[in-house]
Amino acid sequence: MKLSNSKRANLLSTILLSVTASACAKADYPYFTGTHQKFKQTSNKVVGTYIANWSNPSIIDDVPGDNLTHVLYAFLRACGPGERPNDATVCANKADFQLAEDSTTVDKQFAPKFLQLKQKYPHLKILPSVGGWGGSGTFAPMAKNAQSRQVFVQSVVSYLKTHRAFDGIDIDWEWPSTIEEGGHYADLMQDLRAAFDVLESELGREYVITSAIGTHKNNVKNIDYERAAPYLDHIFLMTYDFFGGWSKNNIGHHTALDAHGENSVPHGVKQGVQNLLDRSVPADKLVVGVAKYARGFDGVSLSASGTHIGGRATGLFPKAVQSWDEEGVGTYKRIVNEVIGANGQGINGFSIHYDADCDCYYAWRDSDKAFVGFDHPASVISKANFVLTHHLGGIFAWEYAQDNGDILSAMNYGVGNQWFGQSDPDDGVGACKGIESWQADDVYRKGNRVYVDNGLYEAKWYTKNHHPEQYSGPWQVWRFISTCQ
Repeated sequence: MKLSNSKRANLLSTILLSVTASACAKADYPYFTGTHQKFKQTSNKVVGTYIANWSNPSIIDDVPGDNLTHVLYAFLRACGPGERPNDATVCANKADFQLAEDSTTVDKQFAPKFLQLKQKYPHLKILPSVGGWGGSGTFAPMAKNAQSRQVFVQSVVSYLKTHRAFDGIDIDWEWPSTIEEGGHYADLMQDLRAAFDVLESELGREYVITSAIGTHKNNVKNIDYERAAPYLDHIFLMTYDFFGGWSKNNIGHHTALDAHGENSVPHGVKQGVQNLLDRSVPADKLVVGVAKYARGFDGVSLSASGTHIGGRATGLFPKAVQSWDEEGVGTYKRIVNEVIGANGQGINGFSIHYDADCDCYYAWRDSDKAFVGFDHPASVISKANFVLTHHLGGIFAWEYAQDNGDILSAMNYGVGNQWFGQSDPDDGVGACKGIESWQADDVYRKGNRVYVDNGLYEAKWYTKNHHPEQYSGPWQVWRFISTCQ
């Protein structure tokens, strides 16, 4: 239930809490470690992240695959009308609507890294994402014509045959802007699914189709989701960027769980999910988005009821420092170092606040009236709990390199994946410290370790109900490592 303005004003002193005691999850779970904590995928929920191709490909070497089910490589693009100018050289030798890739494009540096990642973590679904903001111009002219769609689809199929690390395709069309384009979006998904059915028969493996979408009613209303949804395995809801530099007259939290009563337009995860459910999209296909970056403002004046959210701003915060920075946007890593602090209590004059109206945390500094909206690990856990309560498909984030480990860890903890705490199997007494005991009904994959009696074992490949003591050896599924102590 939303609070009235008068009640909200009276409760601000108690609702806007300094997060010295961030008490939204179990007391023993540490929000701020600056590391990727150890988890095992036991929740049967999607835990995904995008990895951007402007990162160094070596970033893939340290991806904690046990903390993920899906990795999405951003971005591939297509040639043809609407292509990006910097794709012109590659596209000069391509037909319209083929993928804009060849031996010189950056994806060829990432592909072998993803193959190594796949070999290390066979359970991972790794997908190239096509489009993105600034890379979606070819979708509308391509999708309106059946022949053009087939050129694109067959180019995708050819790419997947060549790059065996990938398990399908993610379509990030930002955005179908008319009802007609929304129908063509559904046509494209249908054509991809038909081609993937053939590819699956040919190669004997599963290929999935996902799509990243905007969740505001203005985005959702144009797309024929009733027809598109059956062909999609997962739909990644971009439940972020609700507010930013374009909304200085009514500032808000850009990735809140719920809409705030002082915002003129109701944006929140809950509202976005409901918009898709209203279009008959199955709940278990919806994957909620988390932001590994913050958006903020300065020169903020309070709303009429005295809240920071809903006020007006004269500027954006944080300020751009590097040439590639966007004013008003900061990675989670940067925000920890400059705003939140390593213990989450605020630094450099900032205090951390919680607003129950949007179920969100933000940072505030009085000297320059700066407001910074970010996904606090406690907020991430709340989003993941919302996923569980409403039987949604899972949770994902943009973008991997922006995180220091806090956000991905909170995603796992929130959906209930098995957490190994802060123990390290290599320290303390016994080689098995921090290792789970073997359970007959659990699924284990290559690299998973368990103990039985006083023995430490490691799985060589997928296994279930194979007792490590009985199935260990050169040609067996388990490898004996050592005694525990």
